Amino acid sequence: MVLHPIRKIKPSEPDEEIVMEGKHHMKRMIAATLTLALTTAALAGCAANAAAPTDDQNTVAAATMSNETGKTPKYVFLFIGDGMSYPQIQSTSDYLGALNDEDYWQAQPSLDDNQGAILDGPEYLNFMNFEGVGTAVTFDSNSFAPDSASTATSIATGHKTYSGSINVDETGTVEYETIAEQLKAQKGYEIGVITSVNLNHATPAAFYAHQASRSSYYEIGLEMVESDFDYFAGGGLLDPTGSEGDQTDLYQLAQEAGYTVARTYAEADAISADTDKAIIIEENLADSDAIPYEIDRTDDMWSLADYVEKGIEVLDNDTGFFMMCEGGKIDWACHANDASSSIHDTQALADAVQVAIDFAAEHPDAALVCTAPLAHAAVISELLDHDLPVFTELNLVSDGYRENMVKAAAKKLPLFLSSTMLYRRETQYIKQQVAEFGKPVHYIYHIGQYLPDWHPWENYKNFFVGNARTGGVREIFGIDLPWLLDAFGDVESVTVQKDTISDLGLPYPDCVTLLLRHKGGVQGVLAADVVSRKAVRSFECFGDGIHLFWEGNPKALYEFKDGDKRFVNTYASFEHDSRYSDNVVENAYVDELTNFFGVLKGDEQPKWSFEKDLKAIELMDFIESH
Repeated sequence: MVLHPIRKIKPSEPDEEIVMEGKHHMKRMIAATLTLALTTAALAGCAANAAAPTDDQNTVAAATMSNETGKTPKYVFLFIGDGMSYPQIQSTSDYLGALNDEDYWQAQPSLDDNQGAILDGPEYLNFMNFEGVGTAVTFDSNSFAPDSASTATSIATGHKTYSGSINVDETGTVEYETIAEQLKAQKGYEIGVITSVNLNHATPAAFYAHQASRSSYYEIGLEMVESDFDYFAGGGLLDPTGSEGDQTDLYQLAQEAGYTVARTYAEADAISADTDKAIIIEENLADSDAIPYEIDRTDDMWSLADYVEKGIEVLDNDTGFFMMCEGGKIDWACHANDASSSIHDTQALADAVQVAIDFAAEHPDAALVCTAPLAHAAVISELLDHDLPVFTELNLVSDGYRENMVKAAAKKLPLFLSSTMLYRRETQYIKQQVAEFGKPVHYIYHIGQYLPDWHPWENYKNFFVGNARTGGVREIFGIDLPWLLDAFGDVESVTVQKDTISDLGLPYPDCVTLLLRHKGGVQGVLAADVVSRKAVRSFECFGDGIHLFWEGNPKALYEFKDGDKRFVNTYASFEHDSRYSDNVVENAYVDELTNFFGVLKGDEQPKWSFEKDLKAIELMDFIESH
């Protein structure tokens, strides 16, 4: 059985992709492309200066939407800052750096009046820290300073055209299929289009419309209704009844086509994942029926980020989605030479990007492997073939270890191995105390539980702990050797005593006692059995100046100091299921999974690894062969 802890995750499912495009209408057009993703997808024709794609390139497939591992993204976010280039980004960063720096307000123009103030510098926007950052010089078929229609066409289709044209060639007769249309038709993705300007303006139109003139607002609106896209949000439609006011209202046509049209925040709030198709129009429309400038937005009004958040709610599904979000009023502010408004709308776009970043962080593709140990190798290999990070419980055997380690390394995928005892606060405390003591110690450790009690609902002989290769005693060693090796060091020599003293009819000894000498000088007696009628975990560690006792649960860790046996409380609180032994607490499992997710995010290192576990398995193999 493969469990997926994250909803809607399957081995064949892809990752998140966030792409940003910046368009700046100056004498020299500069487009900034930035990506943040677990998988960096190469979308065919997404570069603004891309060459015209071949017929093969017009087909959306895994080959055209993949990273170096060939994995298809599940969620694609495309953010476009219209009018946004380096000056807008830098001025916004400088503004935020000054706004949040107390020294800035202390500093004076005069050197003598600075009062020791030192500026921290700009506060960089989130998309400036993406893993991949690139630039491109943009131009279209008739201009080195193209407009939003032709540049958005390049982004959406990979084709160049004349300024003012949307997804058609220079003759106005050949239509280009957009990436959004391809994803909808060929992959079954849900599609969302968001903008802070009008929904039938040039940039949003470039993802669903095909018109020789960007000013054909009514015709563009008709194509929007006919697109069957799943989510539109932003400013109102231009010319909703045609340029002469004599055409059927576009909003009426949208409703007839099955769209829920929301024109108030209350109506927008009511839209959810259960809504088939939705169009949300800003309640407080401003100039030219666009969303108000961010600088004019009040706390009770929706932001661009709110529309992205609602879009994710509507679009999230098992197949995947594509969402384009335009910060269109950055451009409008620049046309008006309104620096303050351009800064605030650039920040609003970054806030919208953050929603996607947070969504991506919450949706890493991963799998938990909790099959019988002898099946682990094959399952892990298959999951790695599907480019999934893997969390696996105890393997107990080294089958496929090296092959899977090589495969995971080649694909740069986390291969996380459970070792829950390493996450127990008690074992961490013991390790810390021994390390601080700094001199050799001895320990005596007994772990046992009657095998039929492990899974009382099934016959132990049909359970993997009844198997000769993955038996109950071996599982005990698999659970406890990692933390012993971690706390006391690698084993230098071992003496083995084995016996069978029960009538359980097992194909392996039911009692094993080891004398271990660790490389650092620590010696220990480790006894494991599957015959103890009471679940027992009894540990004692001692040296000249240290004496620790642990009975396997959070309520029973003690140290002997100054002639007194003192309780050591390592938990502020702990969770325990009464159906299990007192020695089983839930905290360690939670901490282990938290570590796994930290590894997925790249923030943490695992406490255990396949490389380390090989030593433990080799030791278990030695024990069984002697």
